[in-house]
Amino acid sequence: MTTFLVDSQSGACDSLWTDKYDIPAIVDLDKYLFIEELDEFETPIQEKIGHEKIIFYSGCYDQIVLHQALTVGILNEAQYSIQAQNAVALGNSAFSYVEIILQTWEPYPVNCLHAHGLIAGGSGGNHAIHAYVETTYNTKLAVEEACKLDPKSSEPVTYFHHNASGNYTSENCDKIGVQNINNIYSKAEELILSMQSGERGGLMDKVKYSGYTTAPSPEAPPINISQVLEQHHMAKMRTKQLRVRRNPKTSSKEKIVVKPLAL
Repeated sequence: MTTFLVDSQSGACDSLWTDKYDIPAIVDLDKYLFIEELDEFETPIQEKIGHEKIIFYSGCYDQIVLHQALTVGILNEAQYSIQAQNAVALGNSAFSYVEIILQTWEPYPVNCLHAHGLIAGGSGGNHAIHAYVETTYNTKLAVEEACKLDPKSSEPVTYFHHNASGNYTSENCDKIGVQNINNIYSKAEELILSMQSGERGGLMDKVKYSGYTTAPSPEAPPINISQVLEQHHMAKMRTKQLRVRRNPKTSSKEKIVVKPLAL
């Protein structure tokens, strides 16, 4: 299960995963995706990613892995659409997220809670909204309060604060790197191959985390794949408008290579 909360300049999320029986579980996948520098990637992948961003997630492991793979260019849109629908057919549909363009702090939410100018998700989302409005006025503190009330959310809390000058501070928030990319690739590949085996009569139990979740379905509604792809396109279109104002950074560091998944 999970809790995330976003306001006009910051965002925070908890870190607890649970298994199919709502028992806390250790899952080697972040419930956020932080892309700090687009220029760290090869040019073709820069076009697919679109912009520097942070994404906070709620829902089932299967849909989160597939969306992260889409976001970093491991899956193309056609592949993503098919595999997300396959996950739905196997009963793993709960999914919500908010993607935020770092340059302007513009949020693109899907299946989220909205109240008092806040965007929230997960089993503790309403608790976080109430804590923010009634006492804390701070996304990190509000999520920490939600963790005390929601047994399916827990610290440590990932926190990201963006100011008007474009600078930021963060806690428990690692930017994506080669190791993260490889991890997303291997998990997406494992999930997709196992879903294919399941369709042919195999056992989905072979997927270590399949069905694990960050939120119950009432807090993370069933995925609307068309809406996800529409928001994906909208964020990219907005990025094209911003790109003329963006100053690419030069670096001698080796570019991050993203290998597309061949299906």
